Amino acid sequence: MSEKKRKIISTNRWQVCEFSVILRRKYEKSIITDKKMKNILVIGSTGQIGSELTRELRKRYGAEHVVAGYITGAEPTGELRDGGPSAIADVTNGPQIAETVKKYEIDT
Repeated sequence: MSEKKRKIISTNRWQVCEFSVILRRKYEKSIITDKKMKNILVIGSTGQIGSELTRELRKRYGAEHVVAGYITGAEPTGELRDGGPSAIADVTNGPQIAETVKKYEIDT
């Protein structure tokens, strides 16, 4: 890969696009072809990238299948709060994550 291409990919816009393509390739096939719809937990859904990812996943797979995970003090507002389920999902608290995964039947 050329130096110029590496610099372009390292910008936030390209990282999001690259992540989106990877996510789509990895999960879209299994989500669409499985008989039971999968549920997705987005950790950090109130951040810049997480909020965009949460909205896009909700559009593609249905709001009821995408849980907006957040930490205390960064609760979702507006569309993120009203557009589908949300739950506290602090990665430093394993039991809390396990409870959220069980409650919402997260499998993706």
